[in-house]
This record gives sequence, C-alpha cells and structure tokens, in this order.
Amino acid sequence: MALEKIKITDSAISTHVALPSIKVLRDTQNPLLQLRFKANRCIGVWRILYRNKWLKVGEWPETKTRDIRNSFSVLISKIRDNQEAKVTKDCFITIGDLLTWYKDRMADNANLSDQRKKDIKSSVKCHLMPRLGAVNLLDLDKNLLDKKFVWPLQKELAKSSVVKKFHMLKAAFTDAYDLDLLPNHPMATMKISDFGDFSEDAKESLLKPRMVPALLDEMSEQQLYLKMVCMLMLTLGTRIGETLAAKWRNINLTFDPAWDIPKQDTKTKKAMTIHLPAQVVQLLKQWKAYQKSGRYNGPFLFPHPNKKDSADYNVVQKDLHAFSSGEWCSHDLRKCARICWEEQGVDGLVAERMLNHELGKTTRAYTGKAFDLRFSALKSHCLWLEEQKENCFILNPRSTLTGDCGNGEVSLNAA
Repeated sequence: MALEKIKITDSAISTHVALPSIKVLRDTQNPLLQLRFKANRCIGVWRILYRNKWLKVGEWPETKTRDIRNSFSVLISKIRDNQEAKVTKDCFITIGDLLTWYKDRMADNANLSDQRKKDIKSSVKCHLMPRLGAVNLLDLDKNLLDKKFVWPLQKELAKSSVVKKFHMLKAAFTDAYDLDLLPNHPMATMKISDFGDFSEDAKESLLKPRMVPALLDEMSEQQLYLKMVCMLMLTLGTRIGETLAAKWRNINLTFDPAWDIPKQDTKTKKAMTIHLPAQVVQLLKQWKAYQKSGRYNGPFLFPHPNKKDSADYNVVQKDLHAFSSGEWCSHDLRKCARICWEEQGVDGLVAERMLNHELGKTTRAYTGKAFDLRFSALKSHCLWLEEQKENCFILNPRSTLTGDCGNGEVSLNAA
C-alpha cells in the first residue's frame, strides 16, 4: 500500500486521484487523519486513527476537507463515547460555526416573525460572534462564558437584554444537541442566575391615563402613519411587532369587524382575534382609503418604502423615540392601555386576555370564550378616549387626502 504524507486539501486529493500508485494520503497537519482511495479512485474514505485502529468517518468527495477538519474534535469525542462517528456538513469546531448554523436555521423558521428573525441575526452579529465566535466548542465552560460573554455584556446592556442573549446562545446549543450535531450540551445545566442577579422588577409604565389627553393632542402634529400606530396600540393594547406586521387580509371591516392576528405575529405564538369597536373601524377605513388614494393597494397596513415588506421596526421605533423625546417607548402605549382598562373597571383576567398574555390552561378555559366582555371593554375604552379628545379617531381632521406618499411609505401630512 503506497502511502503519501502531505497536507490534505481538496485540490491535493484531486491531483493524487490520477496517480494509481498512491493508495493512501496521510495528513501532515494531523497525523490521525487519512484518506484512502477506493478501487475506482473516484471515491475516498476518510478515516481517523483511534487506539491503533483506523475508523471510517465519511467519504470523499461528499465530505470535503474543510468539513472533516472543522468536525475533527467533535468526531473524536463521539468515537470516545461510541467507538464510531460520522461526519456531517453541520459539524462544528467553534461556537462561531454553531452560531452561523443557528442563525441560518432560524432564518428559515416559518414559526418566527420577521422581526424575531432580524433580532436573532442582529444579536448573533453584534454580541454573540464578537465575544464567542472564535472559542472552541470543547473549551466552553461556565468560567469562560462568564469572562468572555455575560460579564462584559452586562456592562453595556440592560439586564433583560443580557438574559435574552444568554437564552439565545443556550437555544443554539440545545437545537444542535437535539439533532445529534453536538456530542454534549455544555450549557444544559447553566442558568443565567449562575452569573449574578439578572432579575428585574416589572417596569412601571411611563405613560399614565392622566397623560392621554396631551398625548392625543400631540399625535395630531405627527406623521399620520405614526398616529395610526399609536392609536391602535393605545386603543387595542397590541404589541408593536403585531401592529407593524398587520395585513389587510386579516382585518374585516364589514360584518362583525375583527382583526385576526396569526400566531406567527404574536410573542406568545397564540393566535388572537380582536373584535373592533366602531371607532377603530372608522379609523382603519380612513387609512385604507388614503392608501388607495396614494396608489398603494398592497397587503400591509404599514408598508416598507419598498412596498414589498412591512415597515422597518427600527425606523418606526426611531420615529416614536423622536415623537416622545425619549420620555416613553412603544411598549408604554400598551401598558397605558392596560392601566386605563383597570381604571375603567375591566376584570383583571379579561384584561390579560385582551393583551394576549400567556395564561394557565384553567384560566384560558374560563376566559377563552368571553369575547363579549373584551369587546364591551374596548367599546367603553373608545368612548373614554373620545372624552379625552373628541376627534381622536379622525385620522387628520385638519387636512384632506393629498396622495402624498412621503418616502414611499404611505402617510398623511397635515395641511
């Protein structure tokens, strides 16, 4: 058996295919790795030396050199445990390899909202990769994670954000381990509390019911798409992601008006139906009429300037930040709606259902069909809002439809 010791690369393998005297290639970089050609030489067998025995782990050209090198440490670990192993294209050597796989996998996850996919992509790029991308998977332990990730991160981000990034990293390991792409799960028993106190008290709403009259007045000076976003959240208590993802096909403005929010657009992954009071129906009809006058007949309530997607979450948040001068954020609109309902005498469980919060099975069973109570609460809330500002559900009482689409995003400009 003719043996050739070389640095194995795909191009080197291709060169030696034409040399029938060479039966085996031994890697000079890693003497435990070899490629043995089969009789027809179009196929080679990757083998790893373990306890004086060569074990098959894959075939060339299906398995490229890069795949075998990246997965070598994982394969050795599997061989130690099972005396056998097989390379796959999704084997990883660094946490960066794992994170790239997880990011791509989540991008194809039909159960995630577009905003959630963007959040994962951004977190991987901006926080996880810079701190952990080059770390070998076999080197990860609690001490390393604390020094390189959790403790540096808590200097820059809020506690809640650190918790989210930690859970995202753990989810990547869990998914890969469950699919047998990792020989072990180094984070299986880790909890964020292992690294310090990351619990936070529930944040108080920065918008109070007593501030609503002034807020409604200030809305009239804003871009009208922003008023639409604020009014829907302040009236219906929807989340910003649910609001921006809204599509006309899920909204019925005629018989039994309602907004069906699909599960992929909700944080809890539970579909929700909101029966719409007359004032909200009136507001939505005005917005739809304006979109048509501006030559937009697309599917979104709040289209992106390219008109192919929904509005950009970060752009809207930036506009809301400018509107509020940084004094409150989009979630405070939702919180304010909840406080208003409480002050208006809405039962707590009914209010939680109106917010589509996650409830226990028993609680859902008692409140799941109580849509009459929720609809009645919304009607009363709309009347209360009109008491604070009579024409708050008129999109722009000081102007007519101008057809001005601004920067490609449908909006109304005050006269």
